[in-house]
Amino acid sequence: TFDDLMAAIAQGEGLRATDATDMNETSSRSHCVLTLSVAQRDPSTGEALRSKVNLVDLAGSERGAKSGHRNRRMLREAICINASLTALNHCIRALTDPTARHVPYRQSRLTWMLQDSLGGTAKTVLVANL
Repeated sequence: TFDDLMAAIAQGEGLRATDATDMNETSSRSHCVLTLSVAQRDPSTGEALRSKVNLVDLAGSERGAKSGHRNRRMLREAICINASLTALNHCIRALTDPTARHVPYRQSRLTWMLQDSLGGTAKTVLVANL
């Protein structure tokens, strides 16, 4: 239901890590993935149709010197954020390269979670808010 969806979003928002940096007062320190799975059955044929939508809010790539990381935790977070964004880049490059023999989905949890939404017959849209 809609109320269940809003409760899940509120729970996820409460668990999401944010912290102030020199570049952003409420910098996201983690990625956020909301997966909506929809299943429908045709009553006349009994055929099932399944769809999945992933809404992904990626934490921004950061340069430590510009962001002013104040402690080891923030530096570790930035390293993990940048590593997963790099892994996503590697997957997208492999998917768009007709000579690529392998897509490295296992490089990060993010790409592993999104693998069925990136390749095959999936439709992917990227919206950037700069």
